[in-house]
Amino acid sequence: MGMPLVREDLIRAVAKATRLRKGEARIVVDKILDQVVAALRRGERVEIRGLGSFAAPLVTGRKGRDLKTGREIPLPPRRKPVFKPGQALKPRPTMEPTVDKSGQTLMFPQAPGAGPTP
Repeated sequence: MGMPLVREDLIRAVAKATRLRKGEARIVVDKILDQVVAALRRGERVEIRGLGSFAAPLVTGRKGRDLKTGREIPLPPRRKPVFKPGQALKPRPTMEPTVDKSGQTLMFPQAPGAGPTP
């Protein structure tokens, strides 16, 4: 796995693609990310066509444990961010044969969750 794409990489890419100065591109990228974060904090779903969707559903509170004393403590409800990939990120079948878990060769691999090959 290579290096991760970080905010500075996005800023450079936006500046290059739009011919904005780096400082102006930083404002654009920061405003977009700020809007995504704000929407998720409000419990809204954020959909970016082709990339996927982000959501932050509320997870119910639960009981935790204080590691120092061992006592149970209540943990409040919180938002848990999740990402669901769009079509552009989903695996595409190849024409190369693959081998399934049972060792059977599949000429046309199935998408995850699909049934067996006929």
